[in-house]
Amino acid sequence: MPINFFIHRGISFIILLFGISLVAFGLMALVPGDTPEMILTSIGVEAPPETVEALRQQLQLEDPVYVRYGRWLARALHLDLGISYRTGLPVAEELGNRLAATVQLTMTSLAFALLFSVPLGVLTALYPKTWLDLIGRITVLTGSSIPNFWLGLLLAYVFGVQLQWLSIAGAGGWEGLILPAATLGFGMLAAYTRLLRGSMLDALSQGFIRVGRAKGLKEKWLIGRHALRYALLPVLTWFGISIGQLLGGSVVVETLFSWPGLGRFAVESIQGRDYPVIQGYVLFSALAVVTVNVVVDCLYSCLDPRIRLGGGREQ
Repeated sequence: MPINFFIHRGISFIILLFGISLVAFGLMALVPGDTPEMILTSIGVEAPPETVEALRQQLQLEDPVYVRYGRWLARALHLDLGISYRTGLPVAEELGNRLAATVQLTMTSLAFALLFSVPLGVLTALYPKTWLDLIGRITVLTGSSIPNFWLGLLLAYVFGVQLQWLSIAGAGGWEGLILPAATLGFGMLAAYTRLLRGSMLDALSQGFIRVGRAKGLKEKWLIGRHALRYALLPVLTWFGISIGQLLGGSVVVETLFSWPGLGRFAVESIQGRDYPVIQGYVLFSALAVVTVNVVVDCLYSCLDPRIRLGGGREQ
């Protein structure tokens, strides 16, 4: 049991989250403006000096920054991220209400990317310098070059406005899910295809593939059981990284398609200076990224038994 690996990862996990919490709270504390006045203004209440002062005392804003940070961190450890200035509801509850929509969009875009990138990456490696390889190269170049917001606008105009096949606003069923998922997934499709093609070419040149062919193993078995498994390691690494990109990229896509997820809620909170929500969103995103990367590290040893958790690769 790789106890040392999990102890090392657990310590790194805590230090990283502590650093992110410092940055999230510190940046919000440095933002110019008077917090009580902004809260009252955001809910449409006139702000006489007595009301502003009463709210300042209620929020304990007169305390030093490090005292407020310690109090905020202690509450965050109990999943109490404060109250939203705009809605008046607990931040954890607000984030939880929108988490399902973001997870649905993220999983659909990942499925879209893997469904097309795995066969395309394998086939372009097996048949280089053919028309199939040319299609793969064009797909990779296009997906890497087009920004999410531009692709989303293009898809919405063609399939939503001109052809009227799909919905372009809100989560009203699968019709409203396809366009934002395709927008998010197309960029990942290009990255996965490029990585998998290069890894497959490397795998096909390895000695274990030549030995397998010399022993008379079937080509399908060699490709599917050995070469693809070897080639998936860098793709798995990029998968862990892309979770962070999905959370960041979904901010643009959710706003563009009015998708009721965490990204759109974060944008609305930034526009409304809803600092507790912004701090909670940053903490949640960091927690999600770090957790996924720990899981990815554990999966390495499943794909390649020579890799020991925390011990590098066996020779």
